[in-house]
Amino acid sequence: MLNQIEQAGIIGAGGAGFPAHVKLGAEADIFIVNAAECEPLLYSDKYLMLNKSSEIIKGIDFIKKLTKSSKAYIGIKEKNSDCAEILKKIIGDRKDIEVKILRNSYPSGDEQVMIYEITGRIVPEGGIPLNIGVIVNNVETVYRVYNALENKKPFTKRYVTVTGDINKPFVAEIPVGVSFSHILELAGKKPGLNYIAVDGGPMMGKITEVDKGFIKKTTSGIIFLDKKSILIQRKTQNIKNVISQAAATCCNCVTCTDLCSRYLIGHKMEPHKIMRAIFNQNLDNKLFETAFLCSECNICELYACPLNLSPRTVNVFLKDEYRKKGKRPEWDKRELSAPEFREGRLVPSERLINRLGLGSFSKIKPDFREKVEIPEKLYIFTNSHIGAPAEICVKQGDSVLKNQNIAVKNGNVSANYHSPTDGIVSEVQENLIVIEVKK
Repeated sequence: MLNQIEQAGIIGAGGAGFPAHVKLGAEADIFIVNAAECEPLLYSDKYLMLNKSSEIIKGIDFIKKLTKSSKAYIGIKEKNSDCAEILKKIIGDRKDIEVKILRNSYPSGDEQVMIYEITGRIVPEGGIPLNIGVIVNNVETVYRVYNALENKKPFTKRYVTVTGDINKPFVAEIPVGVSFSHILELAGKKPGLNYIAVDGGPMMGKITEVDKGFIKKTTSGIIFLDKKSILIQRKTQNIKNVISQAAATCCNCVTCTDLCSRYLIGHKMEPHKIMRAIFNQNLDNKLFETAFLCSECNICELYACPLNLSPRTVNVFLKDEYRKKGKRPEWDKRELSAPEFREGRLVPSERLINRLGLGSFSKIKPDFREKVEIPEKLYIFTNSHIGAPAEICVKQGDSVLKNQNIAVKNGNVSANYHSPTDGIVSEVQENLIVIEVKK
């Protein structure tokens, strides 16, 4: 079973992209399905659960067998209670699988937050869920595992929410490699807008030029916005300006720490202290090592700070600087507990989306499209997972068949890639295969 998952090229579909055969090669007593769809504006997991609920339960059974987990939980937000009811009916009176309803707060879909909400266990600082006997997978990853084991299908397409300042928002299962430019045409441009895309959700998604964006195995959503929008302005700040602003104006109000999702499960993540000390950028300061605890959920930056400062950006900068120097912090083994005031500091998703200036988009539910038109070319990036890029095993001019392996994993922490369609390899670059689609 594990070999089939590995051959299918399945990686974490929730955004991180960790190769599934590595994670599911371990044993744990609890398996959690992350079906929270934590990011505002996204509906991909919802539509998947509504349409593939039986397959998801079968996927859970496969994974429970693999990991020897005695109990599985499915974490779903209150807003998707219709999905929860469907899954509960399929589960019936089984005791080994349970649906857990989560509050409509952000970031309830964060892996470590979800573990605490469901089990009461806390992942140690610098640790992983396996340290406390838990494995977590996104609900689409579970569905792709089912497809690999039941139908022998590789991971070549995924459910994507297409939304933002467009005429026809939709959710569809889209082949890996489709360009954002093509998707924007399908979604209906509005005249006069200078579009840019967010690959993922509004909080943790990455800014991408429309003509340089392509569907990857990790793309859960695409948000098309004008470059002048508040969210885009906040996400494209220069790190030099961010640090200067922090040094000049941080008032040490502690709000970023008070609402930090890691701080609220007992981790020593205190961004306000980093913001007050960042002006000298002395990496010998042990305080800066705590930046590695940051989950990059963006609550501090896009919601908490009353002065619109950017603690998350500073944390990412510090992590990058440490990595360049080959430094990794060592964490004290200490007993962790969530603060008593935690429940009162969870951020409601509706309030969050209004703070981002995207409230009007949340009122428009996207249509579900059974099929989308495929463009003439697909662009398959063979490094869209955590780990070593896959080794390309086709060359320019080769004919390829649908589901054919076109790049093989390079080492254990890597992933295979397959062609989503019949076609011809029109171009091969480093970590990129361009396939001309056969019509």
